[in-house]
Amino acid sequence: MKPKDKLISSIIIGSFCIFVALMAAGIGVGLLVGVKNVEPERMGIAIIVLSVFSILFLFFGIRSIVRGVKTYRMFTRGRIREAKVLSVAPLKGTSLQGQLIISFYGESGNENQLILTTLWTHIKKLEVGQYIECYVNGESGYVDVENIKVVREKQEEIDFE
Repeated sequence: MKPKDKLISSIIIGSFCIFVALMAAGIGVGLLVGVKNVEPERMGIAIIVLSVFSILFLFFGIRSIVRGVKTYRMFTRGRIREAKVLSVAPLKGTSLQGQLIISFYGESGNENQLILTTLWTHIKKLEVGQYIECYVNGESGYVDVENIKVVREKQEEIDFE
């Protein structure tokens, strides 16, 4: 998926979640103001459920928009660098997800590590020691896990004695 498409999709998902949160809050306010002949306990339970629902969807909506903007900035402002694969392993308890640990150098020259949890099908062909494409902006890195590009194959370690 292109960076602009990822940004647009995250904004759409985030906007929908915020819309659902506002609708739940509106229904809660409507119940509070409009309905008079309901027991207070039932009204309180309904208001609490709608409030929790509203807060959760508001949180997920804002999170989706922020993640989309950060990803877009990383694609547009980040430099493409190599990242070494340190570990590739399926997560325990599930056969669908896996964990990828990579090492990359930030703009200050310090070595950083990034731990990614994604679908196992995206990373199962990677091997420890390979170098993949990573977008680096400052000291943070981003790997497009849906389109992982292997830059270099792993190199043989040579022992000098």
